Amino acid sequence: MRYICSFWSVSSYAFSWVPNYTSPSVFPVVVFTSSNKVQDLASSYNLGANSFVRKPVIFEEFISVLGKIIDYWLEVNITAETNY
Repeated sequence: MRYICSFWSVSSYAFSWVPNYTSPSVFPVVVFTSSNKVQDLASSYNLGANSFVRKPVIFEEFISVLGKIIDYWLEVNITAETNY
């Protein structure tokens, strides 16, 4: 199961919903945020994020970026659970 979540701010609280029994290789965590703060970027990766994506403010760009994220994680990325 994969999730794409949006958070108003990056914090340890935002990562509390990730079940303790999963590993990042099985459960990718994508931070999709409007934050431009280097601190938020660093915190996200330190807390276990697999990806940090800034949300565009223009709707058409937002839809395009969201589509690329979904394509990558669901179509392109090969996970440990992928059957060969």
